[in-house]
Amino acid sequence: QQALNLRASVGQARIENLIKPFTDLPITGWMTSTNQIRGTLSNPMVRGQFHAWDGSIYGKLYSDIKADYTYVNHNLYVPIFSGTSYGATIMGAGNIQNGQLNFNFLGNDIDLGPILSNVPGHIQGYASVQGQLRGSLANPKFSGQMASQSIIMNGSQLTNLQGSVSADKHNLELGNFSFDQGKDGHYVVKGAMGL
Repeated sequence: QQALNLRASVGQARIENLIKPFTDLPITGWMTSTNQIRGTLSNPMVRGQFHAWDGSIYGKLYSDIKADYTYVNHNLYVPIFSGTSYGATIMGAGNIQNGQLNFNFLGNDIDLGPILSNVPGHIQGYASVQGQLRGSLANPKFSGQMASQSIIMNGSQLTNLQGSVSADKHNLELGNFSFDQGKDGHYVVKGAMGL
């Protein structure tokens, strides 16, 4: 096969229009991308940069996402990405191999209200999260550690929150999740709920 040596770029295109022929994942927004394509048609190698803004992923808004990536042997490698959503800053790295997600990330100042809008009760507050994203694009699974100095849940203030959190599209699970309430209340929660 003939070797490829191409440069390709996308300037200010709608993501949902570009991905429509390939997937029905609920992703929207504007994007630009620059790419260097080598290899062959049957096994291309792509190195590039991606920038997306003013969109949503599974209905959750984002302001800005930037990533460097390499696509080789039908797998995607992302040595670094950053994003902002609801005022939060998220950074990480990872890959998609054989259709499976393998990403690690750290997020600060995450506004819990919009992200947990499907959870019963009204939640206000910010948290830091360090975790992993596994599973597939159609069924992502998060697991990690969360910490927050204070949140308001159904009008009650909870402080010193910390513990493990796991979530997929259908369930939220807390493991040894501790928090304080008032002067003398200290609680440890372990359990799951449907989203």
